[in-house]
Amino acid sequence: MPVNPAHSIDKSVLILGGAGLVGAQIAHQVARDLRPEKIVIASLYQKEVRDVAHELKKEFAG
Repeated sequence: MPVNPAHSIDKSVLILGGAGLVGAQIAHQVARDLRPEKIVIASLYQKEVRDVAHELKKEFAG
């Protein structure tokens, strides 16, 4: 289903495996297109999760 980027969702989004290349790209697309209240990234690779979270905050905060 297409997403109307003019609307945001007032929910949290969980992305499993979000520290990898594909998961990080999905996290960026979710942040850009859905603008959820919160994005939760789950992965075994905690350093990479922090890196992706930092990128998202830098790009989409505010």
